[in-house]
Amino acid sequence: MASVNRDDYFQGALDLLAKEGYGAMRLTTLCRSLGMSTGSFYNWFRDWNDFVDQFLAYWESELTEHLLTRVTTTEDPALRLDQLRELARAVPHDAEVALRAWSNGEPRAAHVRDQVDTARREFIFDTVHALVSDTEIATRLASMGLSIVVGHQHLDVATMDWALWQFNALVRFHADIR
Repeated sequence: MASVNRDDYFQGALDLLAKEGYGAMRLTTLCRSLGMSTGSFYNWFRDWNDFVDQFLAYWESELTEHLLTRVTTTEDPALRLDQLRELARAVPHDAEVALRAWSNGEPRAAHVRDQVDTARREFIFDTVHALVSDTEIATRLASMGLSIVVGHQHLDVATMDWALWQFNALVRFHADIR
């Protein structure tokens, strides 16, 4: 048996969510998918609840904060907007759909989902607001941008890029002439 680390369990959980949905999120199923015994699981986590808490924190940090830090150093907000469109492709959409479904019945997942959505919306807002000075319009556009990603995750990820390209064009349309 090959050895795995904590992040391997998190990636395994994302893969399991993407392929089989949140109903498959069980200790034995996760370990089996990684080719590991349940005993190895306890080298990294106290119990299933500890794993769930750490996994949800991983979702928040790695799939939100870590991704967003890739573009925070970009000074030009128009370029940052284009980079956000590119980053939207990097999110494991099938896993996020399952995480969102899981959050309907799991309060810890719902709490993290809300934090993730808030962080993403705020980052989009900051980027849009750097181009569009009207706060109300920037707020509405930020919500629209996040809605495009979440909506297309549930409908058709293949057309998300086109919708985000249209979104970026709309933001540029509303941008202040400087």
